[in-house]
Amino acid sequence: MFPSFLIRAYWVARASVGLMEAALRRARTLAPADAVSTRLAQYYERHLAEERDHPGWLLADLETLGVDRSRTLSTVPTPAIAVLVGPHHVWVESGHPVAALGHLAVLEGHPPSARELERVRERTGLSHEAFRFLRAHAEIDPHHAADLFGLLDELPLDRVQSSLVGLSALHTVGAVAGVFEELIGDDSIALVPAAVAEVQ
Repeated sequence: MFPSFLIRAYWVARASVGLMEAALRRARTLAPADAVSTRLAQYYERHLAEERDHPGWLLADLETLGVDRSRTLSTVPTPAIAVLVGPHHVWVESGHPVAALGHLAVLEGHPPSARELERVRERTGLSHEAFRFLRAHAEIDPHHAADLFGLLDELPLDRVQSSLVGLSALHTVGAVAGVFEELIGDDSIALVPAAVAEVQ
């Protein structure tokens, strides 16, 4: 199941980078007349520089499990991943670019610890190299979360903007659960075909 999980993580990471790019474009458009968007543009630009390479990290981890990156790239995001990320694009474009912050707060707010990841690695018997992406995030996400929550405390959000952040976060919690339910479901492997089938 772990290769299938990493493939989903790859698509979530890639889609989340795309979401931040959309939020950055929208923030730049609104920035001249919107102090919140001015601050958001600075945040998204900085955070994108930190996150853009992360999908590649997952491709490298999958290769250590025998899943060639071309096979991973031949898959498509599963329906649960589309449900996870898709609505935020609507809220960013039709509402306000602050909406993406709720999504990021959930994904980066509570990373697994290095000790928890080592327990998983021992139980699976997989190599340390297969956990490089996850171990890196156990280190960097607490700093990203502190930066993000500090930003939320500082931003002069109005009622609608605050509601968008909350809506985004609550949706992300439920949708992440959907990704895991799909992963452990009977048809989860069929949704991510050839790459995972070969590893198993």
